[in-house]
Amino acid sequence: DCLPVQIPLIDGRMKEFYPSHIINPNTKAIIDDAGLPDPTNNGIRGQLIVKFDIEFPDYKLGREPDE
Repeated sequence: DCLPVQIPLIDGRMKEFYPSHIINPNTKAIIDDAGLPDPTNNGIRGQLIVKFDIEFPDYKLGREPDE
């Protein structure tokens, strides 16, 4: 099982996202009812689409980088 990821929402709240697989740079999460509010329907929000920006280390994990 993957650990949850905390995603900040537009209104300042945080949402826990439980990925079903390992997150990579191409992963997108779609969170219903967490996007921009619909001005024609009170209380209705659109989808929030989250694209993950992942930076991988330049060295093998568990070892210090060579200096």
